[in-house]
Amino acid sequence: MSIKPMNLSFYIVFIMSISVFFILAYFLSDNRIEENYAQVVITENQSIWELAIQFSSEHSLTPSEFVHWVEKNNSIDPDFVKAGTAITIPVKKELEDDSMFLLADGGTN
Repeated sequence: MSIKPMNLSFYIVFIMSISVFFILAYFLSDNRIEENYAQVVITENQSIWELAIQFSSEHSLTPSEFVHWVEKNNSIDPDFVKAGTAITIPVKKELEDDSMFLLADGGTN
């Protein structure tokens, strides 16, 4: 009695199934920050640290944790953010409008 090796088509179907699973898991996960958190547009001479303090009543992070979150989730260096750059901050969106942007002065447009 001999054991037959699995054919190539089995491996292809197996790999494709795993790929589809991970793609679905990504799109169904709650990690898509753009949909859950507000965005701000950085103004001239403004820092992420200033935003952490400005929006401190709307999040529960320390300023250091806020800056680290922004750095990680926007893939930016918080010390070198240009004016006019739109970034996502850890402040939950409260409006149903998906295009909500917070201005640097704390208002909305």
